[in-house]
Amino acid sequence: MKIVILDLEWNTAYYRSEQRFINEIIEFGAVKLNERLKVVDEFQMFVKSRVSKKLRGMVKALTHISNEQLQEQGKDFETVIKAFNKWAGKNTLILTWSNTDLYTLMDNCRAFLGSREIPFLHQYADLQQYVQKRIGWAKGNQLGLSTAAEEMGISSDDIDLHRAKGDSLLCARILQNCYDKTAMQSYIQDADEEDFYDRFLFKPYPITDIHSPHIQPEDLAFDCVKCNRPLKRMRSFRRCNKCFESQFLCPDCNTGYVGRVQVQKLYDSVSIQRTLTETDQPIKANPRKRYRRKRSASSVTVDKTPVVAGDHV
Repeated sequence: MKIVILDLEWNTAYYRSEQRFINEIIEFGAVKLNERLKVVDEFQMFVKSRVSKKLRGMVKALTHISNEQLQEQGKDFETVIKAFNKWAGKNTLILTWSNTDLYTLMDNCRAFLGSREIPFLHQYADLQQYVQKRIGWAKGNQLGLSTAAEEMGISSDDIDLHRAKGDSLLCARILQNCYDKTAMQSYIQDADEEDFYDRFLFKPYPITDIHSPHIQPEDLAFDCVKCNRPLKRMRSFRRCNKCFESQFLCPDCNTGYVGRVQVQKLYDSVSIQRTLTETDQPIKANPRKRYRRKRSASSVTVDKTPVVAGDHV
């Protein structure tokens, strides 16, 4: 299987015919790798804008692409799609750095081709997600492309960054540095599956009804951090932003806690995150009495988010 790393540049513009803003793609860039991960071919094409004739100042400053380049060298979106499809070939794994490019590509296909399906997409993987796992990126924010290169000691001095082909070349160097064929398999998605686009475009949402069938009794139960005994819930759960919150008491060591449960509906599963924090106030079964929380080393978080196989940061 060949690997193609795709990167897109786009310009945000108001699409009058649909009365909304759209990230209109202005450049395709990609590199093709053989089985030894050697770059064997490159692709670059400008897309002539049909929504806005002028690039935003920030886009011009970041990419150094001019309005004149797009008008003189750009091809219409359908032509570029066909050219890329032919260049990428069959039995190809498409990689992008985060899935934002894929969302943008789907939106452009729907707006300009009348279908959200991407003609050349059959096997797909999110390279950002793969690299974050491989290098053990534990920070809360997503791993940016330049940051990933710095973390891995990869130079980008000879690469034209913030351009589609340049960013693809940097992605290739990062992949070459941490590629494992077996590890990559779990990130590959079959875009020909019937529910691929429904799954990909599904937006998770919080469940705010505590009586929802997606919430099980054990999801609302906690054990004491100190003695590992089941806690007694002292009050009814109440809504707190997008979470459920209640007070708990350990009947053995008399330690009080505040327990919070956040439930999120995914496409075909449920993500449940639970946080238990010790309080410095006695817990009593009195709903009118206010309480304070105390941040301490006793705080623990339980994450039941399922692991699933795989923005432009």
